[in-house]
Amino acid sequence: MFINLGDLELDEGKLKEAKTDLETALRKEPGQPLAILNLAAVALKQNDFKAAREQLQRAVKIPLVEPQAHEFLAVLENREEGRVDLLRLRLAARTGPPNWPIEKRYVQVLDENGATAQAIAELQACLRREWYRAESWKLLSRILAKSGRRQEALQALNRAHAYDVHLNMRDDAP
Repeated sequence: MFINLGDLELDEGKLKEAKTDLETALRKEPGQPLAILNLAAVALKQNDFKAAREQLQRAVKIPLVEPQAHEFLAVLENREEGRVDLLRLRLAARTGPPNWPIEKRYVQVLDENGATAQAIAELQACLRREWYRAESWKLLSRILAKSGRRQEALQALNRAHAYDVHLNMRDDAP
């Protein structure tokens, strides 16, 4: 209950209350993975990088939240040093079962940092495993179009529309 309440308060920006509830959850069940991860998120939002790092070092040792902990460590490094840790993001994307939100962020960061060919390859590998996600095909279409590969972008966009009929073709055209 305290973890859910802390998560809700974190989403609402009530950081002090979230921290209190998450600490209560950890007192009741030390080592609770979601409480540790969310406490790190609170510390990140409060710019308490030392506390965030301490919680994330605990979290990377817990398989349930290890991918998210690696992703948060990359965010922490970016906030502290202004550096994008692509290797840490790759580790987050490759740790545990497939996790589309982490994979998507990794692909977008690759593309934003000039590794567009690598972003395309990564996204294509993801689509070989999880071919059914329209959002993935749409992202591939956007990145291919940006790379001047218009025909491939149209094919990817057509696949996106095949999996989600609610996509608006006019808004998506490469």
